Amino acid sequence: SAEVTVFVSREKGEHVNMYHTLTDWYMAWQALRVVEVEYTSVQIVLLDAHSEGPLDGFWNQVFSKGSPILRSSEMKYPILAPKAVWSPPGYSNILLGKNNWEDCMKPMRMMEAFVADVDDAYNGVHSQQQNELKILFISRRPYQTDMVDHKFVGRQLDNQDSVIQKIKEIEDVSISVVDFAHMPLKDQIHSAAGHDIMIGMHGAALSHCLWMPSWGGLVEMGSRANLGVFFHKIALWAGIHYENWVNPHYPKQYRKDQSGDYTHVDLDSFIPYVQRTVDAVKERKKAAFR
Repeated sequence: SAEVTVFVSREKGEHVNMYHTLTDWYMAWQALRVVEVEYTSVQIVLLDAHSEGPLDGFWNQVFSKGSPILRSSEMKYPILAPKAVWSPPGYSNILLGKNNWEDCMKPMRMMEAFVADVDDAYNGVHSQQQNELKILFISRRPYQTDMVDHKFVGRQLDNQDSVIQKIKEIEDVSISVVDFAHMPLKDQIHSAAGHDIMIGMHGAALSHCLWMPSWGGLVEMGSRANLGVFFHKIALWAGIHYENWVNPHYPKQYRKDQSGDYTHVDLDSFIPYVQRTVDAVKERKKAAFR
């Protein structure tokens, strides 16, 4: 067994949600930083009885390098943990804090250090192209796998093809369309790291903007106002450019059915948010390579 045992508790069902899982990862990272423990001496013990999820591999890849993760539900006998670390619950994380955060709307070195450790573990590669910005567009569609059942998905786009075509008309950009629900976690992280700008509707997948380069940008789309500042926080604390487009006609250009809810994007109101991000990221990328 490993020299240090880190006990992690997770909320029911949240272990398959990228945003909530991020809070668990970040709390474990903070705990290990506080006690100054190297990952090579760590074994993660998951205290819940959750079934295996598509994000679980992160624990071994980043933290549990002294011995593979152990699930309490799989323990056949008691274990001895001479050096134990208890990771605080994800719901106590600053990412979920409801307190006033206006005095901390700037990059956080602690967040940057966490990202650096993840980058080292997954070997993310950033785009070095100077003449073209790479845009990653996150698609949301219903899906069902062995691990996750999301037959109903909120915040889909009614006119996604038109949105993508309009973005393609912006000068000096290329665009990739992905649905992270059908990609292994490693590919999700590499995809985010390899693009300059991320665009997508409000949803957990936008948490991946953390792995983008320091000059990057995020355009969050909303079906309506007041969906939360979750990704605004991540973007600002990670030091990337942030824009937030919201459907200006809500509850118009919005509908629901048995498979989810859908927004018809007003392209005239939306594209300026993308253009501002492109312009800002161009300058930020030039500065990064001077």
